[in-house]
Amino acid sequence: TPLSESDPVTPGDNDFEENTTWNYHVNIAFSADGATVTGDRSVLRQVTVEGGRVTVRSVAKGVEYTLSGTTDNGCFKVYSDSKFKITLNGVSIHNPAGAAINNQGGKSLYVAIAAGTENRLSDGTEYATPATEDEKGTLFSEGQVIFSGSGTLMVDGSCKNGICSDDYIVFRPGNVINVTTAAGHGIKANDGVTIRGGVLNVMTTADGAKGINSEASVSVSGGRATVITSGNSLVEDTDTTSSAGIKCDSSFVQTAGTVLLKSTGEGGKGINSDRHVAVSGGRLNVMVTGSKLLSSPKGI
Repeated sequence: TPLSESDPVTPGDNDFEENTTWNYHVNIAFSADGATVTGDRSVLRQVTVEGGRVTVRSVAKGVEYTLSGTTDNGCFKVYSDSKFKITLNGVSIHNPAGAAINNQGGKSLYVAIAAGTENRLSDGTEYATPATEDEKGTLFSEGQVIFSGSGTLMVDGSCKNGICSDDYIVFRPGNVINVTTAAGHGIKANDGVTIRGGVLNVMTTADGAKGINSEASVSVSGGRATVITSGNSLVEDTDTTSSAGIKCDSSFVQTAGTVLLKSTGEGGKGINSDRHVAVSGGRLNVMVTGSKLLSSPKGI
């Protein structure tokens, strides 16, 4: 259920897609027969449609792509020199060989979940990724990912991470996002994860997997995040790593909102932070029930 939260737009803040004028609108409608691309496609340098697999190359600024329909063998891949927006408008994409949505540009990707819609992204158990590219999850971006809107998004990861950015990820109020992974982390970001609002439900079952994994900080200032991990400790070479609800290489900071963490696997952690943990507001509940064998279970 969406939460009743406000999110006043800060002028000039790059994390608000409202601060960008979206001049061009491209519609991608998926179906059992493939995909149809309509709208302002003339502003794009290249559009390739192979069945349900759509690839676009763009140098234009202010492009919004609206995705709808269903495909069991498709994807949407973007090469862009500028930030762009994807609106999920009742779309279901399954890519058996890689990411369902793949941003190969280093600029911001705004993901707007249209009000009243249900959307699903899923991958297969193996990826066929070009040697010169990365593809690390069902929704993958080389640049920042900022979620907005008031619809529902379900992300299923079977090979790697659920949602992954080589930059940072922001969750804004209004979202209802459910992420389930069987192989990797639920949410993975190199430069930080910020939860400003919305409902985020994450479940991971793989050994050593984290619900939210940040190589920088994790910040919570609103919303409700529920993370459940059930994987046991994982030994790779001589390194032992355990599952955790939240893992950050910098600090965990919570000033408001609700965070509910449960880890049931052997040696599981609630919050695993390399620096400090600071909770000055909101609600934080942590439960760990796993045994102590290769690793010790810890709430924080």
